[in-house]
Amino acid sequence: MGWRRWLKIGLFLLVIDGAILLAVEAGLGWRAPPYHRQVARSLKPTDRPRVFVFGESTIYGFPYGPESSTARWLEAILQRVLPEAGVEVVNFGRPARSSHHLEQAVRETVKLKPAAVILCLGHNEFLARSLALTEGPRHRWCYFHLNTYRCGFDLLADWRSRQEQTAQADLGPGIAPDGPLAQRVREQFLVNLEHMIAHCQSAGVPVLLAIPAANLAWPPMYSPPDPSLSPTDQQRLAALLAGATAVRRAGQDPMPLIAKAARLSPRHPAVAHALGWQARAAGDPAEAERHFTQARDADRLPFRCQGPFQEAMRTAAARAGVPCVDLPERFREAAGGPPGMEWFMDNCHPRPWGQYLMAEAMADGLRQAGWLAPADAWCWEHRPGWNEVAAKLGGDWQRCERAAIHRLLLEHPELALEMAERPPAGVAETDAEWRTYRLLARFAAGREGEWTQWVAESDGWPVLSAEQTSTWPTAVRELYGKAQDAASATGPRRASGTHPPTTGHE
Repeated sequence: MGWRRWLKIGLFLLVIDGAILLAVEAGLGWRAPPYHRQVARSLKPTDRPRVFVFGESTIYGFPYGPESSTARWLEAILQRVLPEAGVEVVNFGRPARSSHHLEQAVRETVKLKPAAVILCLGHNEFLARSLALTEGPRHRWCYFHLNTYRCGFDLLADWRSRQEQTAQADLGPGIAPDGPLAQRVREQFLVNLEHMIAHCQSAGVPVLLAIPAANLAWPPMYSPPDPSLSPTDQQRLAALLAGATAVRRAGQDPMPLIAKAARLSPRHPAVAHALGWQARAAGDPAEAERHFTQARDADRLPFRCQGPFQEAMRTAAARAGVPCVDLPERFREAAGGPPGMEWFMDNCHPRPWGQYLMAEAMADGLRQAGWLAPADAWCWEHRPGWNEVAAKLGGDWQRCERAAIHRLLLEHPELALEMAERPPAGVAETDAEWRTYRLLARFAAGREGEWTQWVAESDGWPVLSAEQTSTWPTAVRELYGKAQDAASATGPRRASGTHPPTTGHE
C-alpha cells in the first residue's frame, strides 16, 4: 500500500504545482504578447513611410521615457527635412533586451514592410544568459521550477553558459573578457546581428546599423582581483588606488601612486581608468581615450557596448553591404575627446542632447543611403537644431537628472561635478539648485582650493529653501548641511538664486 500512498501524494503535488504555475502565469501576463507585438498591433494603417528603430534602453529613452527617445528625436528631424513624406518613426527599443530578443522582434515585425530599419544594440551582451534567454510561458515554467526545486537545468538552452558564469564565484559576477565564454557571446552576437540583417534583406527592407556610443569616463562597474598577484599585492594595489583617489581629492598629484599601481597590474580596469582621468586632466584626449577604452573592455560588468561588439557591427555591415553609422565617432567629435557626463546620464544612457546627436546621425545615414525619398527631396540644410526639437518634445528632464546627480554626489563626486557643469535641458545656467550641486560636488570631491575661492568671491554659501531640498535624499541633505557649515567661516550666506555668474554651455 505504500506505493499507492506516495502516488496519491505525487498526484496531489502535481495539482498544487499546476495551480501555482497558473497563478504565476496570470501574474506575469500569460496572454500578454511580447513587447514588439504590442507595439506592432498599436500601429494603424497608413501610407506614410515608417522607420523601425530597434535597440535597448538607450533607444527606448531610459530614464526619461519613450517621449524623449531616439525615435522621437529622429522623427522630429525627419519630418523637418522631408516635409512632404511625413515620416513616422516606430520605437522598438526596450530596456534589458539583448541581441537574442531583438532578433526575434526584427523577424516578426519586418513583415509589416517598414521603409527602413535601424539597428542599434550591444550594451547588454556581457551576460552569459544573453546567449539563449527567451520569452514565453514555456521558459517561465522552466525558470519557475529551476528557482523552486533547483532541478531541470537540462531543460534550459543556456544551462551550460549559466554554469560557466557561476562556476568560479570567487571571481565575481559577469564574464571574464578574455575567457572562452566571452568569445562565445561575441560570436553569438554576430550571428544574431547577421540574422537580423538577413530578415530585413529577405523582406526587401533597407537596414542601417548604428554602433552604440557609451560614456568612456564612467568607471568600471566590476574590477576583479588580478589572479596573477599574491593576496599581499592585491591588498597593496587596492591601497594604492584608494590612496590615489584621496590624494587627487586633496588637490595633490596622484600620478606617483597610479604609476606604482600600473607597475603591479598594468591591465587592471581600475588602473586603466585612473590613467585615463590623469591623461584627460593633462589635456591629452587621445591618451585618455586609449586608457578609458582599455578600462571599458576589461570590465566584467560593463553595462555598455565594448570594443569587440562595436567591431562585430562593423564586420556585419561590411559582410552584408549595408551602411553603418559610427555613433562613438560622432560623440568623440562633439565632445572634443572621449565623451563623459556632459553627454551621458550614466555609463551608456545619453542625456537629451546625446539623444539628438544620435538621431541626427541616424537621419544623416538614411539620407546618404538614398532611402525614404529622392535625394532632391531632402532639405538637409534646414534640419532643426537641438533647441527647436527640444522645445517641440518637451519632457521632465530635470527630475531624472536630479536623481542621477544625487547618486553621483555620494558615490562619484568628480562625475557629479562634470554632470552639473551642464544643467538639464530647459534649466538655466544660473539655476540655484544646479549651481549648488556644483559646489556640493567640489566639497565632496575635496577640492578645497576651488571651494574656498568660490566662497570668498561669492560672499558666502547660497542657501536653498527647505521646500527646494525636501525631495533630496537624507544623505544629500546631510552633505548640504556639512558644506554650509564648512563655508560659514568664509563669509555670510547668500539668499537662494543670488549667485555669481559662471561660464556655461550654450
